[in-house]
Amino acid sequence: MYRLLIVDDEPIIADALYEVFKSLSSIELDVCRVYSGNAALEWLNQNKTDIVLSDIRMPGMDGIGLVGHIREKWPQCRVILLTGYNEFEYVYRAIQYKGVSYLLKTEGYDKVIRAVEDAAAEIDKSLKMEDILNKANEQIALTYTLLQKEFFLALINGEIVSCDVNQEQFMQMGIPLRAEMPVLMLAGRITNFHGGISYVEKTRNVFSIKLIAEQYFSSLTDSVCIMDGHSDLIWFLQPKGQASGNEANGHEPSVIEPVSVFIKGMLETIQESCRQSLNISISFSLSNQVISWNCCTQEYTRLKQHLDYCIVPGAEMLLNGQYLCADEKEGKDARGVLLLQTSLRKTGTLNTYLERGQESEFFLLFDELAAAVREIIGMYTGFALEIYYSVSLMFLSFINCWNLAEEIPANIGLGRLTHIEQQASWDDSIHYFKELAEAIFTIQENRRKKRAENAIAYIEKYVEDNIQHELSLSRLAELVYFNASYLSRLFKQVKGENLSEFILHAKIKKAKLLLERSEIKIHEVAEAVGYNTAQNFTRFFKKNTGKTPQEYRDMVLYITGKQMSLK
Repeated sequence: MYRLLIVDDEPIIADALYEVFKSLSSIELDVCRVYSGNAALEWLNQNKTDIVLSDIRMPGMDGIGLVGHIREKWPQCRVILLTGYNEFEYVYRAIQYKGVSYLLKTEGYDKVIRAVEDAAAEIDKSLKMEDILNKANEQIALTYTLLQKEFFLALINGEIVSCDVNQEQFMQMGIPLRAEMPVLMLAGRITNFHGGISYVEKTRNVFSIKLIAEQYFSSLTDSVCIMDGHSDLIWFLQPKGQASGNEANGHEPSVIEPVSVFIKGMLETIQESCRQSLNISISFSLSNQVISWNCCTQEYTRLKQHLDYCIVPGAEMLLNGQYLCADEKEGKDARGVLLLQTSLRKTGTLNTYLERGQESEFFLLFDELAAAVREIIGMYTGFALEIYYSVSLMFLSFINCWNLAEEIPANIGLGRLTHIEQQASWDDSIHYFKELAEAIFTIQENRRKKRAENAIAYIEKYVEDNIQHELSLSRLAELVYFNASYLSRLFKQVKGENLSEFILHAKIKKAKLLLERSEIKIHEVAEAVGYNTAQNFTRFFKKNTGKTPQEYRDMVLYITGKQMSLK
């Protein structure tokens, strides 16, 4: 969809060009017209425009002045100037601007159409941004850190499904790890941060620690390090140069154990380096075994919990992934706490999917959560109650926010949300939650369809009530807060015809109704359907009905008179 603005101080020319391009099928255009350079400038101040087709000599602001303003407002806009034989001085000044071409007014509509089509093709080519993409490829390494951080944050927060962990994704993000191999995880925390430290200083310290660790790890490992939302450092490590053909099994001790021992040995050196060079105390917690990528959320939660439990301010601890428990009861509860924290993290992501209407992603993650909570024995332990009510609260909050309560089917109901005693088992609870989620997604989809239908109905009513005014796609899109291209696609999807076709048919319908009233003059009919001259209206009407306005009026009067005589 390209937005074309036609500018000419002679309405008969502007209207004729408008009709030509409104009926053009070779490219999809949103066509607008104005009758002066100043009116064009007002339009350009409010609307992005792709192509401007303008007369070069106009009173007030001429085409040259308009080109200057276009370059300031919309540098990528293509300009086609219509000139006379004696205006080459104007043309020479105009074509000094990039993206400006010209045509003689005597060259005919076919030449003008080709010029607009060529301009659209240039825009289409530029949209591919080949030069920009080539430059981006040269500098892509500069973006890898950000891409990797976003990916691994999503991974540890349970937002990445297993199918997204693949070597193609890793290569695209410059991740120097193997997606088919297991991974070691390491968490690090600065333990002597003080309250007065600025965000910039904290970030600088974290970055310095990453560089120090990379210096020591890089000889035997490939790694990625990110900072989570709590200023903790999280590493993902594999033996250096690990490839799918190097070992039959990524879990083999001959590969993993030496690297694990090496990492543990380096951690103390890294602590010493951070203390000496940065005056920073840092503690580490390292996985005690390799894990698969789909277990990273759980392992991240476990390492974080380990640091939370064991660290005291200023400590420099080296934790190997085993909990240090003060008594036997704490040891028994550790697994439950881990499961609880992992489940609550996934609940937060479920809420995001629910809000965004991402149904497939929601149920994939819900199934993962369901598999985890089935490990909890009994429905009434503290862990079970907290997980159940966290999920219930997520649903209840969403239902209240969007006022869905009355639309939830009666056979599902909301009473069980806050009454766990009505659930016989975890399987019953999971089945209930899934039914409720399916009902919510159905309601969301029905509401989206209803909103679309209401928007289209509003557009139809507006067109019929304002048929005499300029009805550009961009203006109509603003009325319903849609992107113009999206409105065009949506209208076609809902109504089965293009919006431009609907407007044309509405003009024809209104014109016919008015022509059937003999007291209304033809030039008044023309104005009532948006034409400044009877000549342009006549051309439009005959093209779409096969008759001139007068011929149509005569036909109606003849038929009406004959019907009257028969009575």
